[in-house]
Amino acid sequence: MKDRSAVWRFLPLMVFLGLMLVLIQGLKTDPKALPSALLNQPFPHPDIRLPQTIHLINVWGSWCPACQQEQPLLMELSKEWPIIGLNYKDEPLQAQAWLQQWGNPYQRLISDPHGQLGLDLGVYGAPETYLLDQQRTIRLRHAGILTQEVWQNRFLPAIAELSP
Repeated sequence: MKDRSAVWRFLPLMVFLGLMLVLIQGLKTDPKALPSALLNQPFPHPDIRLPQTIHLINVWGSWCPACQQEQPLLMELSKEWPIIGLNYKDEPLQAQAWLQQWGNPYQRLISDPHGQLGLDLGVYGAPETYLLDQQRTIRLRHAGILTQEVWQNRFLPAIAELSP
């Protein structure tokens, strides 16, 4: 009888410790590090012409306030790197007006008004940025605002690995 009462006495403590371990593990994960099923897979639409160089695909929309925040960095990066803009679930006239207001860092624009290409890419929302290699293979995905820190810590090392 005493053995059973000891178990019941410590059960709340064991449950509490187990819950704490789960919560601590959750704090260690990066909520912006969303997995991509297409990582190391070819770009899903072979009919879309893309450069045969290392380049970025940036998912954006005129309806996206966060896209305005990353626009100055994209303008700077476009001086060195080809950036393809995927205009996601947007009206073409609003997209053109937005680019006139904020600047156009894109070497080429792909319109995705119904979100089908975004769905095929696994886009959660805008902004998102993908790194593609010379063979159109997706090597990196970043969901959220592309910042200088993300560029330095994630994209540049990935680009260095791809460069001969």
